[in-house]
Amino acid sequence: MEEPLFEQICSWNNIVLAYKNARKCKRYRKSCLSFEHNREEYLFLLQEEMKNLTYKVGKYKHFKVYEPKERDISALPFRDRIMQHAVYNVLNPIFDKTFMYDSYACRKNKGTLKAVDRVSYFMNKEDCQWFLYCDVRKYFKSVNPLVLKKILERKVKEPSVLHLLYEVIDSSEESGIPIGNLLSQMFANIYLNDLDFYICHTIKPSEKDRYMDDFLLFFRTKHEAWEAKDKIEPFLSDYLCINLNDKTYVGKTRRGLTFCGYKIKSNDKEIKQATIDRMERKEKAWENGKMTDSAFLDSISSAVGHCKGTSSYNKVCDVLVRALRHSIGTKQTFTP
Repeated sequence: MEEPLFEQICSWNNIVLAYKNARKCKRYRKSCLSFEHNREEYLFLLQEEMKNLTYKVGKYKHFKVYEPKERDISALPFRDRIMQHAVYNVLNPIFDKTFMYDSYACRKNKGTLKAVDRVSYFMNKEDCQWFLYCDVRKYFKSVNPLVLKKILERKVKEPSVLHLLYEVIDSSEESGIPIGNLLSQMFANIYLNDLDFYICHTIKPSEKDRYMDDFLLFFRTKHEAWEAKDKIEPFLSDYLCINLNDKTYVGKTRRGLTFCGYKIKSNDKEIKQATIDRMERKEKAWENGKMTDSAFLDSISSAVGHCKGTSSYNKVCDVLVRALRHSIGTKQTFTP
């Protein structure tokens, strides 16, 4: 007989695994180091609170990030991130099995590059002459907690597990779900899963691709694309209480499109110029001592991964080479 989900979540082995996952790439941060001093005691107390249903979400720390666009981020104390990893370890694999193949955000062996490669493949198909690009208006802030809870209740039947989930959902100090929570990523994927099924079984596009709240539908004709938009809008507003934003549009596939930060054509893809501009600004900031070495290296590493397999690779390498020349204090060009 399979162990109840609540017992799996609150098991000591899962709590320790959650702790290890939460500290990845963060173990030298102050919050993590202070927890480390008495980790067994703190983990035991967290486990007891979860098992006794007395766990309460800690105080959020709010800050903004400005790239690629301004976002409000809400970060929780380290112990709360452990709790979310504990829940995520057990529940996400269960929900992931219900997701459709062409959902690429925050999933193992998926991601932006695979989503973009899939789109490139679709763009060469005969029945994908037109596309509908959709983007949900302020998605995380628009998620309706009551609707989300009803969706979760269809899959999760244990009241104790639902209690933990509701504690996280209800902890938001603003509308929707906080950007920055691990469970918010899982909730966001779950929330639009019904839309995926509606699109496939009712609208029936030639192909589809979704990365979180950005999704592309391909059709043979322009009329089919506009007709799909007219069907999707009432489904989102009536059933999920969210709406599309002004970025939503219909386009001719052969003219190319933008998706997941890439400009994509049937035989080529490149990162947006705005991404290159941000890299160059960071390079200047680093050279002027306004950005740490580690932050700059993280940024460059991310950019190299982002441009992998695109025609923008050389542009990114140019930035990297300039940075290397600066680091060794010379502008000379060396030839072997």
